[in-house]
Amino acid sequence: MSNLNSANVQEFLIESFEALSSINDEITTYEKNPKDKELLNSIFRKVHTLKGSASFFSFKKLQEITHAAESVLDFIRDDVIVLTADMIDVFLECFDSCVELLKCVDQTTKENDKNYGALAGKLTALLEKSSNASGGLRGEGTKIHSALLEQTADVNSLKSETNKPVEKILVQKNEIKIEAKVEKMEKIEPKIPVATPVVVANGTDHDGDGAPKAGGIADSVVRVNVQLLDKIMNVVGELVLNRNQILQFANTSKSVDLTRLSQQLNMITTELQNDIMTTRMQPVGSVLSKFERIVRDLARSQNKKIKLEIVGKETELDKTLLEAIKDPLTHLIRNSVDHGVELPEKRKTRGKNEEGKIVIKSYHEGGQVTIEITDDGNGINPQVIADKAVQKGLYTQEQVQKLTAKQVLNIIFLPGFSTAEQVTNISGRGVGMDVVKSNIEKIGGSVDVSSVLGNGSTFKLKIPLTLAIVSVLVVKSEGETFAIPQVSLVELVRLETSNQKNQLEILHDSEFFRLRGNLIPVFRLNESLKLAKRPINENQLQSDGTNIVILNADGRIYGLIVDEILNTEEIVVKPLSNKFNNLTFFAGATIMGDGKVALIVDAQGFFNTVDKGHCHAVEQLVDAVDNLKKLGTEDQEVLLCGLGDQRNYAIPLMLVSRLEEFQASNIEWTGDQAVIKYGNVPMPLVNIEKSLKLKGYSLLESVKNNQKTIVPCVVVKIRNQSFGFVVDAIRDIAISEGGINSDAVDRDGLLGTVFVTQKTITLLDVHSIVGMQKLGKNIFQKNTEKNLGKILLVEDSPLYRKVVKDYLEDNGYEVTTAINGQEALGILNSDVVIDIVITDIEMPVMNGWDFSTEIRKSSKNYSKVPIIALSTRVSPQDKERGLGVGFNHHLEKLNKQEVLNTVNIFSKH
Repeated sequence: MSNLNSANVQEFLIESFEALSSINDEITTYEKNPKDKELLNSIFRKVHTLKGSASFFSFKKLQEITHAAESVLDFIRDDVIVLTADMIDVFLECFDSCVELLKCVDQTTKENDKNYGALAGKLTALLEKSSNASGGLRGEGTKIHSALLEQTADVNSLKSETNKPVEKILVQKNEIKIEAKVEKMEKIEPKIPVATPVVVANGTDHDGDGAPKAGGIADSVVRVNVQLLDKIMNVVGELVLNRNQILQFANTSKSVDLTRLSQQLNMITTELQNDIMTTRMQPVGSVLSKFERIVRDLARSQNKKIKLEIVGKETELDKTLLEAIKDPLTHLIRNSVDHGVELPEKRKTRGKNEEGKIVIKSYHEGGQVTIEITDDGNGINPQVIADKAVQKGLYTQEQVQKLTAKQVLNIIFLPGFSTAEQVTNISGRGVGMDVVKSNIEKIGGSVDVSSVLGNGSTFKLKIPLTLAIVSVLVVKSEGETFAIPQVSLVELVRLETSNQKNQLEILHDSEFFRLRGNLIPVFRLNESLKLAKRPINENQLQSDGTNIVILNADGRIYGLIVDEILNTEEIVVKPLSNKFNNLTFFAGATIMGDGKVALIVDAQGFFNTVDKGHCHAVEQLVDAVDNLKKLGTEDQEVLLCGLGDQRNYAIPLMLVSRLEEFQASNIEWTGDQAVIKYGNVPMPLVNIEKSLKLKGYSLLESVKNNQKTIVPCVVVKIRNQSFGFVVDAIRDIAISEGGINSDAVDRDGLLGTVFVTQKTITLLDVHSIVGMQKLGKNIFQKNTEKNLGKILLVEDSPLYRKVVKDYLEDNGYEVTTAINGQEALGILNSDVVIDIVITDIEMPVMNGWDFSTEIRKSSKNYSKVPIIALSTRVSPQDKERGLGVGFNHHLEKLNKQEVLNTVNIFSKH
C-alpha cells in the first residue's frame, strides 16, 4: 500500500471528491435526458477512473462498489437494461457510500469498518428485475453480489468476473494517469518529484479506456490552496491602500517623476487586483448544480413531481461568498419543495400541470450577482402570515392592519416564525428564514420575497461580487469621513438654499424630501450619529446648499444628508472588532488615502436603527391627501395653444404625440384637405377653426393663400393614425385646477372648460374634431369587426374616462364604463361578461383599493378577473398595497401605449 500521507494520495482524494460531486449532478441530469449517450459515457468514464484509482491504492471497498456500479452502467450503455428511477436511487446510494468511504480515508487514512453488502443486494435485485431478456445478465448480477458481500476480492478476481482487462495506474508529477490496458496489474512504485499538484479535469478529458487526452486541462491548470489565495488577496488589499495614499500625496506634489511613477503604480496595482480577483471567482453552477439531487430526493420522498431548471450557471462569484450562500440557498430550495409546490393531485384540481417547476436563475445586475429562486406552487398567503404573527405575539392586530402587503410577507424573516402546521424533517421548527436573511446580510447582500397567491413565490438574493474590495462614495459630515457602498446608492441630489423650503418638508417632527412627487424620509448623518457640531461661519451657512445621498435599503428609499460629497474610490474592507457588534450603523472600516480611518455606512443597518415611523408617516400623509380628493377634483396636464379667434384653448397632454413646426411650402392639398408627408405617410392637417366654426381667421387658410410660411402643429395619434392639429401658437404646458365643467359647452368638438392659473380655458375634444373631418375613406368609425375582449373601465374623471375608452375601442376592445367602484360592482353583479377590469384608485363612493378587495373576496365568477390599476399613485408603497388588494398590474396613468400593451397581454390569457 502506498503512503497514505503522500501528496499523490491527497491528490487522489481531491480528484475523487470532485468526480463524485460531478457524477451526482450528471446522473440526475441523465435521468431527465436518457437519450444523452455522451452524458452517460461521461458518467461511466468517471466511475471507471475512480475504480482504477481505488484499486491502485488498495481501497477495496471503494473499488468493489465502483466496480459494481461501472458494470451496471456498462449494461445501460450497451442497451442491455433500461435505466429506471429505482436504479437511479441505488446509484446515488452507491456514490454516497463512496463519499462516506473517502471522508473516512481523509480523516483516518483507512476505510471504515462498515459492511456495504446491502448495496449488492439492491444492485442484484435491479439486475434480476431487468434480466428477462438475457439469462447471462442474471449470472453477472450474482457474481457482483458475491464479490460485494465478501469485500475481500483482489483485483485479479474482479478481472476474471467481468472478463475485462484491468488498467495500469501510474503516478507521475502528482497526477494520477491511467495508461493503456494491460492483462496483469504491475506493481509500480510512484516517483514523486517536488512539484505543484496538477488538476485532473473531473474525468471529462479522458478517453473511453481511461487515458487522458494529450494537451488537456491537466497540462495548464494549477491547483492553489484557497488559504493562499486569501493571503494574496489581503496583501493586494494592503497594496491598494498604499496606492491610494501615494496617489493622494502625488496630487499635492509638484514632482513630475512622482506623478509619473504613481500613475504607473496605479495601473500595475489595478491590473494585479483584477487578476487576483479573477482567481477567486468561480461559476455559481458549482453550487447550483448540487440542487438537482436535493430537489429530486425531496420530491420523491414527498410523492411530488418537480422539475428543476437552472439558468445562468456560468455567472461568477467570489469563492468565499459562494461558500457563504450554500446553506441559505439550500434552505430556500427545501422550502420551495416543502411549502411551495403542491402534490400532483392538488395541482391538477387547480388547473395546473401535475409536474411543479422550480427555477434558479443567476445573473449580474448593478455590480452584484442576483440569484432568484422561483416556484409555481401555492404562493404565500398574506392573511395566514398576518394571523400567525398575531397568534405568536409578534404583532398586535392593530399593527398588522397598518402593514403593507410587502411588510406582511417580510414577517417570514422574523426569528421563530413559521406557518407550518406540523414539524417535519424538512421544515416547521420556526428557524431558517431569519438565518437565511441574517447570513446573506452578513456578506453585504439582501433578500427580497414576492408572491402571488396560488401562482408561486420568488426569493431574490442580491450578493456583492466580492467582500475584499468594494467601490464606495466618500462623504464628510462634521469633519469626519465616511464611505457608503455604491451598491446601495440610488442617486445624488443637491438642494440650493433657496429651494430647500419647497422640497424639504416636516411631518411628525421628521424630515421628508419630495423626490419627483414622492415623499421619502431623510436623515441627517451628523444628528443620527450624534457627532459634535463644528463651528460654521454664518455667511457660509447662508450660501451653502444641502447634499442628499439617496439610498436603497432593501427596497426602502431614503435620503442621507451630509456636509460634503468627495469622490468615489475602491477601498479595502476591514472588519470591526467584535466589541462593536451592536453597532448596526456600520459594515466595517477602511483606511483612506490620507491614512485616516473611515467607517463604512451600512445602508440597511442605518435605516433599521434610525427610522422611527418615518415610512408609516409618509403613508399616513399620502392617505390624508387622498381622502381630501373629491369627485372631479383630479388635476390634468394640458397643452395651452392659441387659435385664430385670439383665445386660448387646451388639449389634454396625454393625447399629444409631438409638437412640430412645418414649412408651409411642404404642405400639399387634395381638394380642400391639407396633408403633409410625416415619416413615410401623408398626415392629414386639421383646420380647427373651420371644424368648430370659430370667428376669426384660419391659419390653414392663410397658408393656402400664401400668407404664412411657418405652421405650428400639435400631432395626436388616434386609431393608429397621426393627425396634425394646426394652431396659431403653442403657448405652454400647465396643470388644470379641479375638474371639467361641461355646462358651458355650446358646440361639438369641445369637452368643457377648466381653470388654469385661475383663468377659464376651453378644452378641445380632439376625438370629436377628428370625427368631423371628411376624408376619402372613413377611418373614424369604431373598430367593431375586431373584438379582442370586453373591458370594464372604472374612472371618475370624465376626460380620462373618454380618452381611455376611445383609445381602447379604437384598438378593437369593447368598453363599458363606471364612475366609481360601487357602480362597477353593480355592473359585474348583473352577470355581464367582463374579461379585464381597468380601475382608477382615487374615486368617490368606493375607491380602487376597496373595489379590488370586493372583487377578490367575491364568490362569483368575476373574482379572478384580471385587474389593472391606472393611477398617478405609482410609488413602491402604492404598488405593494396594490398587490395586497389584488391588482394584477399597476400602471402610470398617462402612458397610453403601456396601458394598451398590458391590456393586450392579459387579453391573450
